[in-house]
Amino acid sequence: MPEEPTQPRHVESHDPSLSPSTNRRLSAELRDVSGAETVEVPASRHDAAGDRHATHTAGVADLINVRLGLVVTAFVLLISGGVVAIAVGGTVALVVVTAAMVGCVAVIVWMVGRMTDEREHPSPELSAALEEEGVGDPDRLLTDLADEFREPPTARAPTACPRTDRPI
Repeated sequence: MPEEPTQPRHVESHDPSLSPSTNRRLSAELRDVSGAETVEVPASRHDAAGDRHATHTAGVADLINVRLGLVVTAFVLLISGGVVAIAVGGTVALVVVTAAMVGCVAVIVWMVGRMTDEREHPSPELSAALEEEGVGDPDRLLTDLADEFREPPTARAPTACPRTDRPI
């Protein structure tokens, strides 16, 4: 299988929806994460560093940042109402509340799973600046941009067992 051609790319953010100072700070953190000023990436890879990421007002960005707390609170209220409905309504209410509770747990597990996928976290100062400029999830933005600047994995076969270092 032939290797995909690569091209050098400067590790920087040039998001038109962010201020120049925030772009500079984001670029500096991206360089810290990648450990390089330029990286080799597949030539076909989209340059997401120039996309618009600040698509919300500061208030909406704050709500997005605390979404897990809001969802958990809403689910607690829903389940509490369900318990009251069970006390008043009987078995049909029990089935409905049980289904709602299973759905609530599934949504929370999905949200937590997405949060654990965020491997990179901006400094508190940069995170606050990004939220102020309308980025809903600064952690996700830094993780996604860092992934854009990761060099493609090499396709060579391992020569030794990772656990024992014995030749294969």
